Amino acid sequence: MKICNLSEYIKMLNEKGLLVHDGATCSEYAQGGDFPVIGLSYDSRTVSDGTLFICKGAAFRREYLEKALSCGARAYISETDYHAGGKCILVTDVRAAMACVSKRFYNTDKPLPLIVGITGTKGKTTASFMLKRIFDVYNASQCRPKSAIISSLITYDGQELFSSSLTTPESPDLRRHIMNAAESGCPQLILEVSSQALKYGRTDGTDFDAVCFLNIGEDHISKAEHRDFEDYFSAKLSIFSKTDTAFIFSGCSYLDRISDKASACDCAAKFFGFMTDDDVFCSDISELGATGTQFTVNSKGENQSYSLSMSGKHNLENALAAIAVAEHFGVPAEVIREALSCVSVPGRDTKFISSDGKLTAIVDYAHNELSMTALLESTRSIYPGKRIVTVFGCPGGKAVNRREGMARPASRYSDYIILTEDDPGYEQACEICASISECLKRMGSLVPYETVLPRQQAIKRAFELASDGGVVLLCGKGAETVQKINGRDVPYNGDGYYVMEEIQKYDARTLHSSSGQNAEAEIIYV
Repeated sequence: MKICNLSEYIKMLNEKGLLVHDGATCSEYAQGGDFPVIGLSYDSRTVSDGTLFICKGAAFRREYLEKALSCGARAYISETDYHAGGKCILVTDVRAAMACVSKRFYNTDKPLPLIVGITGTKGKTTASFMLKRIFDVYNASQCRPKSAIISSLITYDGQELFSSSLTTPESPDLRRHIMNAAESGCPQLILEVSSQALKYGRTDGTDFDAVCFLNIGEDHISKAEHRDFEDYFSAKLSIFSKTDTAFIFSGCSYLDRISDKASACDCAAKFFGFMTDDDVFCSDISELGATGTQFTVNSKGENQSYSLSMSGKHNLENALAAIAVAEHFGVPAEVIREALSCVSVPGRDTKFISSDGKLTAIVDYAHNELSMTALLESTRSIYPGKRIVTVFGCPGGKAVNRREGMARPASRYSDYIILTEDDPGYEQACEICASISECLKRMGSLVPYETVLPRQQAIKRAFELASDGGVVLLCGKGAETVQKINGRDVPYNGDGYYVMEEIQKYDARTLHSSSGQNAEAEIIYV
């Protein structure tokens, strides 16, 4: 990180056409207030002396700026002059300006890691963890550091490791992580790229060595996110403007439009999937069962056999994405084979099985129509004849289309549905469940259902209904250990914790012992 004076940032913003002159010249902007910028922040709680503060967000309030100034901020970037003291740098687009100054502030002389962006409506985290596992096995064989990852689960950049709060962080945080990864010698950085990140410019200025487009379906449509599907889809498609190489799942809906957008951005598209004309395709699935998947992949005219430790065709699709990207960057097939044979993702396809093998519980992050459909179709296929009890809820205040979207596959493939809480936010969980109930009624669902609050009680009820040897499917939370309620993160032990409790009770009743073969899926530690 090189320290630059405020005047250099002002000049840069002017060159980018982002500066509002308002009668002042570029040099006049810096007069009487030029100083070395030693901090950059959009959060008044992290401001210290010499910070350049950024006023961003629809919910921004003047009091945030006043606090930042009182803590040592000497200038601020904003679309509004708050006349609050300090030097105001007026810009036409504060988010574009934030990305611009972030790239300058978090610069490094070290070589940047290879950056792969992964987007899609479902599967981003799973594909990212699969690719990270492959890269890490390869890096170990080359005596190199582990790869960095920024995902909805964790962030690891070679220096920082923590549970993520955003799928894709704001541009100052993203640029800091890229700098940390470079200075730590991480050979690769895998980045989950959300539609919100693309819409609001969080990845502006970040050049991807490759991107992966997994799929598209309706999600994140609300007043707080995307106004409609077109707004959501257009945001996703904009990722092609940030790279010259893209990997696209050939089974995508709207494939022609996706391909056309990649072509319009002069982006070389490579396809993966189940079609024989794909660049990388699955030529044979020899086993698709509860314990994993055996399959063959054809690439460049050669067949390679692989074993995936995760089950379901949807996870096979994610594996094909990881294989396609890894092969492109020179990872040998034997390394990919070793990595995929033992890969796991916390909160994704995590199975708990009773000691007698009759009762199965699956904890999964499936939280929209596309991911719920894939999970339930897979579950119905793998466990034919078993009673499926599905537990799910929807978040409050956003993505309201999920209520009908998740209800649809649940009613199609479940034998019983339990509606419960899942990050209700400022809404009441019972009202969200009532909204989902109305969706079930409108679609004429014949599947019996009930609402059970709180979530741990819903899990207990699900096990009562499946106690004769069924499948309990826990959707939406995955490995999360908080419930977002009324603006607070309320501690929650996690679906896996309560599932394990119920499995142990089942074992005690049926085998007079709490011991058995049960264990949570291996967690990947970075």
